[in-house]
Amino acid sequence: MAWIRSIGELRSRAGSGPSMKSSSGIVLACLEAVFVSACGSPADVLPSATGGEGRERVEDTLAGAEARWSAPSHAGLYRIMIRPEEGGVRLGRLHSWIVEVASRAGEPVRVAYLVFDGGMPQHGHGFETSPRVTDSLGQGVFRVDGVRFQMAGSWKIRVDVAGPEGADFAIFDVEIGP
Repeated sequence: MAWIRSIGELRSRAGSGPSMKSSSGIVLACLEAVFVSACGSPADVLPSATGGEGRERVEDTLAGAEARWSAPSHAGLYRIMIRPEEGGVRLGRLHSWIVEVASRAGEPVRVAYLVFDGGMPQHGHGFETSPRVTDSLGQGVFRVDGVRFQMAGSWKIRVDVAGPEGADFAIFDVEIGP
């Protein structure tokens, strides 16, 4: 199984382009080049700040020591769940995250590509680190290492996936406290 482990690797496969760290928006030009064919035009790829009009919001929690977010992908091809491996999110600390990808029916999906990235659109920056997939844990479950929230506030995490149904993505609103 070959999956894309980082934005840098995606850029090397798809050609050069700006990263989230240098762009003021969430949609990366290099991701558009790879994923637009499955997701629609670039204008279709931009969801609203609340996850897209009419989009189902299954679970967005950051309560106590447990944090978990789950949502259907933009085009509805997959259900994507993300969570910090240790359960909680702490400012300034390196985290590993778990990403689970399932079909609409909830069955595990064999993923060809997975990219995990994020940023603070209101501040125009992404992670100071370069999160990357480090392990496939089986059954559509992956570990992403190198996630660090360097400041408190509203973050968006974007997970891009390519699997048997095509390419799609999900964006998660994550609020990080001081």
